[in-house]
Amino acid sequence: MKGKFSLNRILHNNRLIMLISLLLAVILWVTVLYGSGNDEDRTVSLGAVSLKLTDYAAETRGLTLVEGGEVEVTAVVTGPRFLINKNIQDEIKVRGDMTNVVEPGEYNIALTATGGSGYTIKEIRPNSVRILVDTIDTKDFPLSPDTAAVTVPNSEEYRLGDTIIDTSVINTSNIAVSGPSRTLAQIDRVVARVDKETTITKVTVFPAPLIALDASGNEVDTTNCQFYDKDGKAIKSLNLTVPVSVPKKVTFHYTVKNMPAKYAEDPTFLTLSPATAVIWGPADALADYDGDLGVIDFDNISRGSGVFTVPLNLKGGLQAADNLREVTVNIRDQGLNSKFIEIPLTADKVRFLNNPTNQSPVFIYKNGEIQQSLSVSIQGAAASVEAVTVDNLSITVDLKNTVVTDGSVYQARVAIAGYDDLWVYYGSGDLHGIEVTLNAG
Repeated sequence: MKGKFSLNRILHNNRLIMLISLLLAVILWVTVLYGSGNDEDRTVSLGAVSLKLTDYAAETRGLTLVEGGEVEVTAVVTGPRFLINKNIQDEIKVRGDMTNVVEPGEYNIALTATGGSGYTIKEIRPNSVRILVDTIDTKDFPLSPDTAAVTVPNSEEYRLGDTIIDTSVINTSNIAVSGPSRTLAQIDRVVARVDKETTITKVTVFPAPLIALDASGNEVDTTNCQFYDKDGKAIKSLNLTVPVSVPKKVTFHYTVKNMPAKYAEDPTFLTLSPATAVIWGPADALADYDGDLGVIDFDNISRGSGVFTVPLNLKGGLQAADNLREVTVNIRDQGLNSKFIEIPLTADKVRFLNNPTNQSPVFIYKNGEIQQSLSVSIQGAAASVEAVTVDNLSITVDLKNTVVTDGSVYQARVAIAGYDDLWVYYGSGDLHGIEVTLNAG
């Protein structure tokens, strides 16, 4: 009969049986794959998670999160494969409870995570993070170069000079350091240290990392600190110029002024101690130094002051061996004497040089009274000092082509005739005449 249901016919319909089999297979596969009894685990990278202080800690307490403010986190989740294989990392949120962080110090902050529905977060790694919280301060510390790693090949031919810190970056002996207060409290000083052993024979510039040291000389961890140059720019190192000195033996010499002719011919009258020295310094600076001590002027030397020192005043990185800083000048005092002589201020005793109007000025005291004589100190050989008289003395005043007005001040010098072993002492320092006051006359 037509239209009558026939199971036999259905079972012998190959196409229909294939379709039904495929449909049942798909249903079975879906059931097996996504059934609740087939959950899987997956490790998900959540990237960098940032922690943040509470407003109270940051603004009211002035705290800063120094360490541990950012941490890489992964999560282990379990759930159906079709669900956990999605980009669920975007919906998983990790947080740390910072409520109790209100004082400087170290804290262990537990991390917790929340996610979407349909899967479970089994764990997060790490599940806690150590943080360091402190106030930030800035302080100045002594700065010095450390060139212990720099050497020369032969100490008899070379020496290291005084290290020079780049003054375009740091122009004082201190350096500003900013960082956590607990770190700054450990710092005693800062060094710019050449950290590579090097042997040099000429001036060399080294980059030197900045290192903080405690009072015992141990390094302080300044990972969370900044060093600043003179303009407030953060820096990590300085350039150190390390000069190399070479030796030069020099014979000291001088220029002598106003020494009596007799003594100028006597090499034992004025001597130097030491007469020679070894000077160390950069080769170019040594080339310009010949041991010149400058001027020794008998205007400023009196009997009894015949032993005095002249500072070397070495510059350009020069240093004398044995830490020599001055040379002693010895003037033989034996057989010398001195006395004062009054010279009358009369026309035959006084001569005015460079007098443009041929004036005849009048010597006066500071109070305006006329000055009648000038007292001078005569130094030299005892016999000549005894014999010399006012007749051997004369006064010259250089007007320097100026017109004398009342109260004008000039320098008067005294000449000694007939003796080659006497001189006039005008006083210590840089005096080269006797100060006199003149009226126009």
